Amino acid sequence: LKNAKHKRFIIFTGKDGRDILAQTLKQRGAKVSTAICYQRVQTTPSIQTLTTLLQLGEIQLIVATSNTALLNLFAMADGTGQTILKEIPVVGVSKRINELAERLGLQREPIIAKNASDAAIVAAILYWKGKNYDQQKKRGTTSNKISE
Repeated sequence: LKNAKHKRFIIFTGKDGRDILAQTLKQRGAKVSTAICYQRVQTTPSIQTLTTLLQLGEIQLIVATSNTALLNLFAMADGTGQTILKEIPVVGVSKRINELAERLGLQREPIIAKNASDAAIVAAILYWKGKNYDQQKKRGTTSNKISE
């Protein structure tokens, strides 16, 4: 939207969301309104349940649609859980998630979906599944834990 001058936009966003789009549009002469329509809240799960699932290998893939989601997951895990989380592959929706994954010490490079749509995320998961299956097949350890 390089030619935004004199155009009007409304951006539906989350509380404390990034405002780079609004700022950019305003710099280009647009009138921008924002509507805060949701708030991210960290859940309060049982740390023991999360750690048990991680130790049993029940969590094979993390899908992160925001940095906040990935940060919250790490905050919910104890030291043992965080160590295991660092070994689990991540499907993300932006390069920012990739950068955060590096800062958190994740051992595998995240798979970045083409965009944040459901279809793109599912495609990234299927890509991971195919890649993971091929690696397991080479080792002779194929598993059907993730259903079709």
